[in-house]
Amino acid sequence: MASVTSLGLHHPTALPYLIEEGLLPAEPSADRYRWTTFLGGEKADEAEEEELLVTETCVVWSQRGLVRKVFRFEVENEAVAHAVLTRFPTHESSRHWSTTETSSTAAPSPTDPSDADGGLSRAVVVFLQTQAHVYFLSGASHVVHLPFEVDRVLPVSRGLFIQRKLPSTLATPASAPFMGPPPGAPPNSLASSRLPSSQAEVASFTGGHTGPDGLDLVPGPAPLDRGHDIPRSFCLTDPLLEMGLVVTAETLPRARSTTARGPGQGSSRLEDLHPAEELVYISPASELASFGPNDPLLLALTVNEQTKKYTLWHVSYLEPESAATLSKYRTASASGAASRRRSSFGHGATTGTTTPAGFGGTATRDSLGAASHPDAGALLAETVEDDALVSSLNVDLAFAGGGGPAKESRRVSSLLARADLSTTQDKVAFSDLATGHAASSSAVHPGASRRGESLGSVGVGGRSSFGASAGGQRRGSTPVGRHHLSGHDGNASQVPVDDLLEELNAGGSFEGFEHMGLHDPVGGLRKEIVMKKMETWPRGAPVDGALEDTGLHKKATKVFTLVPPPSATSSASLAASVVMAVMDPQSKTLVMVTIHLKHPRAAARRQYGSLQSRQAPADRTKRTVVPTLGEVWRGTGVLDAAKIVDRTLSRLLVLRQTDDGHGELSLRGLAGEAIRVDLPPHLAVFDLYRLGAGAAGAARRDGGLRRVFRKGRRVLRGLEHGGTDGDVDVLDEQGHRHRLKIQLRARQGHIGQMLDICRCILPGRERGGDGVLTGWWEVRRWLRDRGTTGQDDEWTALVVLLMVMAVPFVPNRDERPAVNTPTRRTGLLRSSSGAHLDLESWTTMLSYDGRHGSPGPAWMSSPAWRWVAEEAEDEPAVSFPDSKRRSRASWTTGARSFPPAATTSALNQKNSFLLDCVGWARDFLRSSAGKAATGDRGYLPTARGRHAGCRRTALPTILVGLHLFREELKLDVTTADAPDSDVARLTPVLAQIGGWLGWREWSGRTPSYYSAEDVAMDRWLFNDGLITQLDVPDPPFPPPSIYDWCSACAQPVAPAPFTTLPDLVDVGPRTNRPSTMPEFWRTLTPRTPILIDLFLHMHVAGLSSAGLVQKMADLGVGKPLLDTLPEGIVAPLLEAMVNCQADPPTSWNAAMLELIGREDLRLLLSPLDEPAESARPQSIPTHEAARDVHTICSTTFDAEPSGSVEGAAEMDRQAITRLIFRDDRRFAEAARLVQSSRTSVARCAPEPDWTEADLLEAQKEVAQTVAMRTLAVPAGRGPLSFRARHPLLTERFPIPGFNLSCVMRPSHNTVSADKSSFTEEKVGWAFFHAGVAAGLSIARDATGIDASWIVFNKPAELSNRHAGFLLALGLNGHLKALAKWVAFKYLTPKHTMTSIGLLLGLSASYLGTMDTLVTKLLSVHVSRMLPPGAAELNLSPLTQTTGIMGLGLLYCQTQHRRMSEVMLSEIEHIDEEDASTPSDAVRDEGYRLAAGFALGLINLGKGQDLKGLHDMHLVERLLGIAVGTKKVSIVHVLDKSTAAATMATALIFMKSHDAAVARKIDVPDTLVQFDYVRPDLFLLRTVARHLIMWHDMRPTARWIREHVPRAFQHRATLREIHSLRSEDLPFFNIVAGLCFSLALRHAGSGSLEVRDMLRPYLDQYIRLCRLPAVNYDQKLTRSTVRNCQDLLALSCATVMAGTGDLAVFRRLRSLHGRTDPETPYGSHLAAHVAIGVLFLGGGTYTFGTTPLATAALLCAFYPLFPNAILDNKSHLQAFRHFWALAVEARCIVAREADSSRPVSIPLSISLRAGPVLRRTAPCLLPPLDEVRSIATASPDHWRVVLDFARNPAHLAAFERSQTILVRQHAAYDASASVFRTTLRALHDTETARHPLEWLLDLSIFQTFDRAERALVLPPDAATGAGGAASASSAALDMESALVDARLIFEHASLDEGKADRLRNLKCLFDWADRADRERREHARHTERGGEAAKGEEEAGEGEGGEREDTGRRQRKEREDGVHRRWITPEVIDRLRARVWLACQSEE
Repeated sequence: MASVTSLGLHHPTALPYLIEEGLLPAEPSADRYRWTTFLGGEKADEAEEEELLVTETCVVWSQRGLVRKVFRFEVENEAVAHAVLTRFPTHESSRHWSTTETSSTAAPSPTDPSDADGGLSRAVVVFLQTQAHVYFLSGASHVVHLPFEVDRVLPVSRGLFIQRKLPSTLATPASAPFMGPPPGAPPNSLASSRLPSSQAEVASFTGGHTGPDGLDLVPGPAPLDRGHDIPRSFCLTDPLLEMGLVVTAETLPRARSTTARGPGQGSSRLEDLHPAEELVYISPASELASFGPNDPLLLALTVNEQTKKYTLWHVSYLEPESAATLSKYRTASASGAASRRRSSFGHGATTGTTTPAGFGGTATRDSLGAASHPDAGALLAETVEDDALVSSLNVDLAFAGGGGPAKESRRVSSLLARADLSTTQDKVAFSDLATGHAASSSAVHPGASRRGESLGSVGVGGRSSFGASAGGQRRGSTPVGRHHLSGHDGNASQVPVDDLLEELNAGGSFEGFEHMGLHDPVGGLRKEIVMKKMETWPRGAPVDGALEDTGLHKKATKVFTLVPPPSATSSASLAASVVMAVMDPQSKTLVMVTIHLKHPRAAARRQYGSLQSRQAPADRTKRTVVPTLGEVWRGTGVLDAAKIVDRTLSRLLVLRQTDDGHGELSLRGLAGEAIRVDLPPHLAVFDLYRLGAGAAGAARRDGGLRRVFRKGRRVLRGLEHGGTDGDVDVLDEQGHRHRLKIQLRARQGHIGQMLDICRCILPGRERGGDGVLTGWWEVRRWLRDRGTTGQDDEWTALVVLLMVMAVPFVPNRDERPAVNTPTRRTGLLRSSSGAHLDLESWTTMLSYDGRHGSPGPAWMSSPAWRWVAEEAEDEPAVSFPDSKRRSRASWTTGARSFPPAATTSALNQKNSFLLDCVGWARDFLRSSAGKAATGDRGYLPTARGRHAGCRRTALPTILVGLHLFREELKLDVTTADAPDSDVARLTPVLAQIGGWLGWREWSGRTPSYYSAEDVAMDRWLFNDGLITQLDVPDPPFPPPSIYDWCSACAQPVAPAPFTTLPDLVDVGPRTNRPSTMPEFWRTLTPRTPILIDLFLHMHVAGLSSAGLVQKMADLGVGKPLLDTLPEGIVAPLLEAMVNCQADPPTSWNAAMLELIGREDLRLLLSPLDEPAESARPQSIPTHEAARDVHTICSTTFDAEPSGSVEGAAEMDRQAITRLIFRDDRRFAEAARLVQSSRTSVARCAPEPDWTEADLLEAQKEVAQTVAMRTLAVPAGRGPLSFRARHPLLTERFPIPGFNLSCVMRPSHNTVSADKSSFTEEKVGWAFFHAGVAAGLSIARDATGIDASWIVFNKPAELSNRHAGFLLALGLNGHLKALAKWVAFKYLTPKHTMTSIGLLLGLSASYLGTMDTLVTKLLSVHVSRMLPPGAAELNLSPLTQTTGIMGLGLLYCQTQHRRMSEVMLSEIEHIDEEDASTPSDAVRDEGYRLAAGFALGLINLGKGQDLKGLHDMHLVERLLGIAVGTKKVSIVHVLDKSTAAATMATALIFMKSHDAAVARKIDVPDTLVQFDYVRPDLFLLRTVARHLIMWHDMRPTARWIREHVPRAFQHRATLREIHSLRSEDLPFFNIVAGLCFSLALRHAGSGSLEVRDMLRPYLDQYIRLCRLPAVNYDQKLTRSTVRNCQDLLALSCATVMAGTGDLAVFRRLRSLHGRTDPETPYGSHLAAHVAIGVLFLGGGTYTFGTTPLATAALLCAFYPLFPNAILDNKSHLQAFRHFWALAVEARCIVAREADSSRPVSIPLSISLRAGPVLRRTAPCLLPPLDEVRSIATASPDHWRVVLDFARNPAHLAAFERSQTILVRQHAAYDASASVFRTTLRALHDTETARHPLEWLLDLSIFQTFDRAERALVLPPDAATGAGGAASASSAALDMESALVDARLIFEHASLDEGKADRLRNLKCLFDWADRADRERREHARHTERGGEAAKGEEEAGEGEGGEREDTGRRQRKEREDGVHRRWITPEVIDRLRARVWLACQSEE
């Protein structure tokens, strides 16, 4: 047996804590607490030992010996009854299981929650007597009220299995640990129903007939006992849902009705689990993880005390989505010859106010996914369905054919227990349902009648049966599942008898009223778990004394499950098996039942456990687990049992009774075989291996930590707490729990894997594979008892075991007997064996330091210690005194010396380890253990009792299997190269076995495979015998070598299949494709199948780099594998990766990019894995100051504090802006122009006749004008600093103010404006714009902008600045986090500006969402939305205007009819003439214009598809207002609506090209009609016309001339106008409208053609504005011209948005310099907005041309600008910021992948139309829908290609971050030319010298050129070498591996004396030759068809470039074939020369 170690006494981890807290006394007895240990963990495959310690008021969860969580319940006044750990669905996954209403297109349910990663979270559930507390370990908690007392609760794979207390067991037993009677049922539970008066009887789940009185909320007498009428077993699968039922199915359902009877059909029904069945065990997770989450194997065991029988069940979940699937198919069922439809009635068919009602016959339950099944026909043909299952899933299915809304599944039992039922009527209704008041008071026992519980007792209306079998047709008059629901109380008289009469008339069968579900008290509970009976066996009679109280707890039945190894069965019809062990303490029997599982079918029929397959999209079929029972083993006289787990091994530890009463421990295998386990001679008191033992343990350590119990046998009473690593507790007669560690699995090296291989390649009981592990245990124990142990006792035991299987058949010759030196236990102990060591002996040290199976110590085999042997051969023995220096050749101790000959002999002596093992094997065979292992009933594969065929092939099979494992180990250089590795130790053992078998090539004789493996093979002593007493087979093949096979793949001839482990088991032809190898074989040899697939791919497909890397990614090859593969094998793989590294295909995913080392591209596709420093650029350290003293002092008086924003983020934005505008200071000048907190500068030249007073007065006037200009500046600062900042959440966000001082030149005196004229009340909109500008500077992705931060920034008094700040937050989408109460708090004071900002901000944040809450907020601010007769709103007209526009944004592009009607009515509104009332001041032109914009936004671009708005005559009514004639009496009113109707028409028909509407909305045809149109409307109608005819616009002067009226065409350029006349007003507006339309059409395009077309018109308007205006007519004309000038300035800026175009900026700068008093506020506003738009977002943003963007720009730049600061008559100034809705992020930024610094890099941008643009990043891109691909064109960086056309992931990644990561490549990869790479390396290092460069002078690096040396020591970034930082990071792992590989090839392959090194080199040469052959073939192909290929590539470019990348990559691969990049041809030629010279020297 394996080693058994005593770990001391085992105590609960939390016991010291509870004692310290006073919850338990100092030395508590065992009945004061309950202690449970189990194997758990966050992941299902990582088992950890966990504990739950339960007291009366406390539960403690511990993990890994540490207290993790404590739950206390003193305040509940209830004792803790149960505590368990289970898994529940998380919040996201539980919504799929919950019954909340969802969309009918809801996503399918998640995978089965038995999967730990399938959306499950672990939770501790504590059951009191009236409630259960659910504590998720992640932090959340829930309380579930219980309608009954819980008797037993067990965790299942998802949730809990609960059994209530039966009435007969409710009385508290005397032996219960907790005192006090159970409390009464809560007032809102079923037990509190008012029943007829009776004596108090304790009942947990009761019912009775009480009539319609309902619940009695006053505590009264206990109800009558109806406990047996109610199910006992329930389940809780989600704490947010109600409890469900557990039902049983005797047979698999076969029919579509609940009781289908027909020829050959049985009866299948779902029944409640019988109350007498007491649950003993249920699988807490899938018993077989290999079957996956789609097919969990769940088992359960129950015991029936009445029948004294155990029952084994197969458990499965009923999934919710199954109901929706089957309900769709029921419509196809019909009545015919088959069984007809029966109607069933539920009791209490009435509903209460909360009872769900039926829904329409065609409706399906939304939350169940009602989408049609794509394979409905196939499902109906091949699946077996049962309506009993359908009716059991959910109460909603009972109403599948009714009429009414779908309600959710309400679990009635728990609903009654919930405290949130607020009305008495609700409780009465649910009480009647749950307690069955409408039924008879007599209960029907489930087992006493033919039917038992009604099969269809679902929902409020009881059971509903559905359509019969296929072939019949359901009557259309009776919908499926239809119920008659009324508002009456639940009486039996209300049973819908019409259905019954209808069914009887139709000929349906009627089975009596007792089967109609009238007595079902829990009809509302959904059936969730179904159990199918598998087997039943008797429990057995109790044994005398079995139930005696031993002072501990009474023992309950224990159940364990054991999983055999994956290949333990050889039957093709079985996939796996599970052994269930049942330990019955009453009968002292142990029953082990084997459960076999059939192979899952590819398209299995649906099983009762899940009605609908839930699989991955790629797999439309579900595997079905079909369990069948196998053999049963029964043992008697068993006292106790426990399962122990040691990593992957699990066994059953059994305690059997003995005659002396002490008990005996043994390990039981899967077939019941017993292996004795001996206790250690001394049992420790304390655990020396535990770090902390707690306060209680420390207090008892006075006697020392090594205290042990007295020696002697102990009386064993029980086994408990089986844990991980083989830990288990053994109880003695004194109640002590002794913790033991029983080692089942090897710990050293790969011994455990070797044993696993032996088990797997000898599968089944008949071949004895499991016996190998048993034999290893026994041999190891025998060696330990014998005293033959050493440092590697596990390896020695394995070798001896292999010898044991061979030496019985080898004649015993005179080999040297085994050495068995008795051990002394005195002196220094170096191991557990107690061997005494002579530390003064050099030979002893060498022999002991060498591991068993190695010729000597590992350190002596290292080249660093060769001088020991070399000098020992030359120097004689010398002895020196202690005082003198000792020579390295003489190792002395004191005056003693050891001769060098000892060293030499120790290194050269023969190793006799194999002969020793042979002797030990013969000794073992003579022992009793050996005879038991190899006898007639032996367990070893070569035992005499085995079949002759198995005996003769066992040892050869093991030999080949271990050889294949050795080849696997050779593929890992970290283990294969060590001199003491398992590869080196396994070689002589396999050679010995091969020699015994007589296989010459497998032996150690020369020549053979093993003899040439290592020069150390000459030092081994072998046994020369042969197996003669057994007929062994001939060798099937020579020893396969993975190196030779990989070399053979490089040859043109296909290699023979490489032998793998499955080939040793499966009989059939071998194949070279291990892709179908089962997973458990891959875990044993993971590398071999991968290499086979890769090299076969290379052999067939050639050395195509892209294809090979794709294959590597498909096989899961990663960096850990590549780093440890041998250099010769990995060479072609790395060569392919290096070739693809520079230019990978654009279709590759993130995993493939990571594989080739392109982290820059991988981070682009995987933003979640981006480094945290991506937004924190790191600058190169420098001593130059960033700011001098003057700069610091200049910021002293800045109004904005410097610590209010995150400096790093703003610095990053500034760095990008500096790179964009790197050629001049234009951006700095623009930022200065829009700065409002700095002192302005103006010029006021004095006249000669002015006095100082006159000069001062003139300067004050100029200062007033400049102050007006300053107030207009913030509107331009908003776009310039758009989304540039990340605020600090701990600081208030600053809003800059205004500096109204002005420095007058040339006098240079400062003059301040009159502040009384600029108070916040008078210039409120200026402060509003300042707030908007500050808020827009916050980045959209800024974190922490929530309601608390917004309230934190709220001023004490609401201000205009904060109002604008709220609008800006909404425009950036941050107001979605605003809480409802905060919004109401803002709106309550009715602060006009705040209301405007908040309402518009909320509307923008919820753009197009139709959010209900925001709709309500907006509606109460609009008079038209109030109900008729409502009082007038006491709100500002501006607020109501805001509400109208807000509704348009909220319902944008929704075509909402009601909102459209409201907006149209507001446009058409006509005031009633009443002289006594003032005119309507609300519906002014600005209000109506907002309504027009809102109507246009609601129906934006929907003019061709108005859907339900046709009957509104929307177009006719709008055109009638916009261009129609009007009555003279109301013309003054409708003129206010003309602009609104025009804008609404333009937005509705935008881009529709409706020529009729465009013609009607256009300007009049004749000049006579011009007199009837307001001049400004010409501009609007022109814009409207061309927005409709979007694609007809052309940026040419001819196009403008054609669309100007004929009378003005000769003056279309405006150059001929030299005076201002009012007759030209229509002409000016028409030309401005044409220019504005072109600007909107080309917004953000940066088109120089459009700019050059608009710029002359801007110049002409500026010229016209400067013409003198003397009279009123000229001044009126100049006002219009100025308006057109401002619009042209905005138009030019719109086209060139974000570009900072100098030509446009010069003109805008001149507009900023205006200080004349004639310039109004609106003109300054437009000019500064244009400046900000020109530098939008610092050059990182631009405008789009989507319909919404165009509408937003039209609203923001509406061509009527305010005349004063408070002017909102024509257009609300808050709408001027809607340009933020048109912004698009199209600035591509290149960053260094390592430092995240933005860099400048050239780009090549290919458009879909064909042209290729050359730009330098960072820069603005054209619209993304016009871009085909973007590629970097820098010779110093890796090429990055974003293919938007063929890889949607690239487009999505760019839209997410607008960033590409670039990385400089090393000089070695810069070019294939040696000259170029050397030149590049010299350039990188010309300015700096690495401090470790002296290392390159070593001889080992002499053959390296400059570029290769740069890989060893890359240039130091800190030295400031140009480009060094990136070059250093570009030295990737593959290039580092190149250096290592070259050193190994050149200096280790020929010197170590290992054959694998030479094979490794040969593999490299063969693949290099293969590459040369392919290169020559490519060259010949190029010569023959070069011209054809060139024409083909040109044709590919003409087709859109689809084949351009392929052709370029093929050319590059051919070039790479000429110049190999990873290992160059020069290196390979040098290696060939060294090999040739070595061969010549040997000859």
